[in-house]
Amino acid sequence: MTSVLTSISHFFSLVPNALRPYRWPILISATILSVFMAMGLSRFAMDVTMDSWFQEDDPVLQSLDEFRSQFGSDDGLYIVYEAKDGDVFSDQSLRLIDKLTERLENWQDLDPQTIISLGLTQEQIDHLSHIKRVQSLTNIRIQKNTGDSLSSPRLVQQLSMNEAEREALKAQAMAQNNLPLFLFSKDFRFGAIMVTTDFGAVPVVDDLQASSDDLLLVDDLDSFADDFTAELDLTAEVTEVKFQDMDSSLYLGFMEPIVGLYSTPEMQGQFNFYPIGGAAMVDLAWDTMIMAAVLSIGTVLIIIILLWRLFHSVSAVLWPLVAIGLSALYVVGAVSWMGIDTSQLISLTVMLIVAVGVADCVHVMSSYQYFLRKGQGHQEALTAAYGQTGLPILLTTITTMAGMSALAATGMTQFVIFGLSSAAGVLMAFIYTMVLLPVLLDLWHPRIKVKAGEAEEEAAKRHWLQPILDRTPAFVQRHRHLVNGVFIGTFLLCLYGATQVKIDSNFAELYREGTDFRVAYDVVDANMSGTGAVAIMVDMGTSDALNDPQVLNTMANLQAYVEQTYSEFVVTSNSLADVVKETHATMQDGSDRYRT
Repeated sequence: MTSVLTSISHFFSLVPNALRPYRWPILISATILSVFMAMGLSRFAMDVTMDSWFQEDDPVLQSLDEFRSQFGSDDGLYIVYEAKDGDVFSDQSLRLIDKLTERLENWQDLDPQTIISLGLTQEQIDHLSHIKRVQSLTNIRIQKNTGDSLSSPRLVQQLSMNEAEREALKAQAMAQNNLPLFLFSKDFRFGAIMVTTDFGAVPVVDDLQASSDDLLLVDDLDSFADDFTAELDLTAEVTEVKFQDMDSSLYLGFMEPIVGLYSTPEMQGQFNFYPIGGAAMVDLAWDTMIMAAVLSIGTVLIIIILLWRLFHSVSAVLWPLVAIGLSALYVVGAVSWMGIDTSQLISLTVMLIVAVGVADCVHVMSSYQYFLRKGQGHQEALTAAYGQTGLPILLTTITTMAGMSALAATGMTQFVIFGLSSAAGVLMAFIYTMVLLPVLLDLWHPRIKVKAGEAEEEAAKRHWLQPILDRTPAFVQRHRHLVNGVFIGTFLLCLYGATQVKIDSNFAELYREGTDFRVAYDVVDANMSGTGAVAIMVDMGTSDALNDPQVLNTMANLQAYVEQTYSEFVVTSNSLADVVKETHATMQDGSDRYRT
């Protein structure tokens, strides 16, 4: 085994001299490849939707597609707003929400002057074509028994009212089973606008018998209930439908006019807005990614400072930065050219490349300068450096690649992409270190700075780090029991910490407290019906099954069972059975004894 390792080390020591005659072809090839990969960045696409985490044949995705084929998109936008005057039923709140609702519903009617005043363009406004339905306090309809007739008037009949009328309106709103916590909080401080979209439910083929647009069309009669009743299609047939893949750019384009509509001084003076949903998540995630990119610049500055303090050479600072830059460029460029959509995990891939790329180069640079200080020339020092560091770098590359590639076994698409792209990034850092770095060091390499009248041997002794490293083995030998105790204690502490690890599937928890994304989700969870929802689709095996009272009773029993069994998590629930019960009670005297 020792002879094998020695042979590998000897092989790496031959690399610099073997590559030297081909340095210009290597540099030209690297330049051409870099330009090609940079051109691929224009194709870079990030998919932060939940669908991107599952493979095409995953049962979760298949169930979701079947749901969409029957009921349309499940990916809406829920805009929660906080009234700064503390009352979403105040005249000012109702007037502004009615204005915002009208603009969202009839965005096609916005005149050019209004669009310009909003700071938007017609192209941006056109992204609102994804809206299929808008529900708010000012357009929601309720059921009323007028004589012997069932009517569905709007909850809010007038936008201006006196205090007695306002209190009566609040009491009427609270009496509706489906409105509290859906369109307003119980303390009336928060309200909500529900925007139904066609995201994820646009068929690949336009001439399908039941397009998502048809499934989401509603008339005045359909509008009397909450959004759950609009998801019911009694004539639906189970068909195999393929939907267009969602592009994050669609979400971003959609959120621009949405944010523009509620970011006017008039709206901001009255409300704080907290949007949640797929589009809002992507929009806020992109803002977070941009912030992370800015912070990464600070990381690079820290690396520059550390490299300068370590080597006191511009070339020793520049070449490691080129290493991480090219390695990241090649990975992201290759992924882009292959048409693979990435996720937020790509930022972790880049961070891994930064860590590994810098470490590989620092290994070589440190060893190279060590041999320079021993009096060897450039070529001899470079040969010795690669002979000493080549094998350790190879072993760490192999183990890191193996660890990252193991993520491919999870079967979750984005983890597979993350694992394989990270492994590729580590490999690219290794190739750069072994092939390009020795060529670049031949062109420009660190030198030992000698002051006037100072011998080179004396200059070599001025390096601050090597004396510390030289004294480290003796220190450890003298205090071996203390060192072992510290490491064992740290290990036991970490081992205990590992037992306290909890798996949290809440996507919002990935973001630190205080970010807009986290604040929005916390507000909705604390004051409304929550940010998580479960839709149960049942195939009854026959048409018109919902006309059977036994089916409705079974549905009601299932709903009650879920509420009781998971009372800790279930805030509200809705089904067709609720609509039937509510209608029955309304047609009688409205009391609970008729909600059957």
